[in-house]
This record gives sequence, C-alpha cells and structure tokens, in this order.
Amino acid sequence: MVDLLMICCRPLSTGFRIITLVEAKKEDIKAGFGQCAAEMLAAQLFNEEEGNQIPIIYGAVTSGTVWRFLKLEGNIVSIDAIEYYLRDVGKILGILLSAIPKSPTSPKLSGF
Repeated sequence: MVDLLMICCRPLSTGFRIITLVEAKKEDIKAGFGQCAAEMLAAQLFNEEEGNQIPIIYGAVTSGTVWRFLKLEGNIVSIDAIEYYLRDVGKILGILLSAIPKSPTSPKLSGF
C-alpha cells in the first residue's frame, strides 16, 4: 500500500510525473526499499499503460526524521547512499522539488 503518492500534472500531451513515498515501519529505512521499489515499478507500468513515457520514476523512504531517495530508470533501481535527516530539510525539499518537471508557467519559489 502506498503511504503517499504524489502526481505532478502537466498537459496530457506531456504526461504525468509520479513520485512514491513510503513510510518506514519501526524506523527501519532499509526495510522500506523493497516496498518503494515495487510502488515505483507499479507507477512505471501505469504510465506505460496510459501511453505516458516517463523515463525516470522517483521514490523516497522516510521515518519522518530520516529520508532516503530512490530512482527507477528503465529496469534499474538506484538508491542514494546518503541518509538525509530532518535538520537537512532544505536539501530534502530540494530533492523532492527536483523530481517535479519545470514548466514555463511554474511559479518561482524564493530560496531555491
């Protein structure tokens, strides 16, 4: 079950971008990697069935205070080796925002 699914909408001609987020159970980040990878694969398959060729699906596993990020490109899942802590909230938000495609009409965010 997906704990949180973010869908970034753009005009249908360019498709959707899906980011999956998984809450780590019992503070065990590594145990969430498999669930997150499975959800990313499901998002990839969903996009393909809808005719949206999204080359990269992003994922994150979090305990709420610790974050790890994943990327699915083709059939390869990459896991960022760095653990991000809540004190790194700017970096965490920056990583999440980088997964959202830019468009000419996107609002400018101060501080990023």
